[in-house]
Amino acid sequence: MKNALIVYVFIINILFFGCTLHSGQQESVISTSKTISKKDSIISVLKHTADWQIKKINTNLNQPPKSINPRISNGHTRATFLSGLIALYEITKDKKYLNFVNNQAVNVNYEIHDCPSQIDKYAIGKVYADLYLLNRDSQIIADMLYELDEIIDVPKEERTDITHMTSYDTSFTTSLVWVKAFSCTGKKRYLEEMDTLFWSTYMKLYSSNNHNSAHIKTINSSQLLRENMLWNAENGSIIGGVTDILANMPSDYSNRPKYEALFKQIIAEITEVQRNEGSWLATSPDDPLYANKKFSSSAFYCYGIAWGLNHNILDKNIYLPIVLESWNTLSNYVAPEGYIDPMTNSSSVTNECTEEFNSGAFLLAGKEIAELLKNDAI
Repeated sequence: MKNALIVYVFIINILFFGCTLHSGQQESVISTSKTISKKDSIISVLKHTADWQIKKINTNLNQPPKSINPRISNGHTRATFLSGLIALYEITKDKKYLNFVNNQAVNVNYEIHDCPSQIDKYAIGKVYADLYLLNRDSQIIADMLYELDEIIDVPKEERTDITHMTSYDTSFTTSLVWVKAFSCTGKKRYLEEMDTLFWSTYMKLYSSNNHNSAHIKTINSSQLLRENMLWNAENGSIIGGVTDILANMPSDYSNRPKYEALFKQIIAEITEVQRNEGSWLATSPDDPLYANKKFSSSAFYCYGIAWGLNHNILDKNIYLPIVLESWNTLSNYVAPEGYIDPMTNSSSVTNECTEEFNSGAFLLAGKEIAELLKNDAI
């Protein structure tokens, strides 16, 4: 895979954030012979999925192997779903979704999760920032800013590894919380700190050896990543992160062209390995150990491409057919009950094994697809 941005640090927990979609099973859960092309139809599907996930939020679902359990209201999995609900609120103005998000935040006193994992620690910051930008209550972002100020006030040479981004997931969550802090306060020091950390991490993740990762990292005791393997799970998170960074970065920021160039590069390369029916596998090139479709990365790719089209960063002639194909595939995995079918061959996974991470990514993608329709792009 030429010129691909590939993550070389792989965190075991992230592998199963989204239920995988097994390529050997039926492609569709519900009958959708026609392309979903009406904004109202899209919103109906999004609300159906959101309502099912909300009802299940406090129940013990049968989870895929190694998934994070129990759920925490300010962890990254819940944060992704809450971000999706805010996106749904933005296009529906239905306050039940906003109220649910706020109640979840109130339950943890708008606090940043106290844990060593940066992905769980900072992902909720995006949710708090979005809530703040809607009602300007400074209490909502007080703990988030306190945490960030504690980091930024420590000289870089004295910081421990926990304050630096060292993997793809932290390039998503940590970068985003910094740029969101800038959006909330207008203080450029947050933006500058994000920029420094992001490109420092980029240099660690991007191999100078033919632009591919030549590192082998352990998944578990018996399975290793192959050299030059593209993990769509990581790249999905990177696309989600870069998309949100661009969405919150000033148009005249000096380094913005670098982010746009990176965004275009990754989008161009991941579209080369999109499957004919519109999804992406967990790995590329295809590997027999992980020949499953990956819902979460497919949804984040759809989200990023649709956002790029909505903001005139991507060429509609090239990417509009790609993103519509992707959306149709994603929406076909929504079962009549509202859950996202896992489509996996694992006997330990049931039809109710829907990660909140999957639902959140789906809502984010759907919001951008609905915007495409509103803007008469289709």
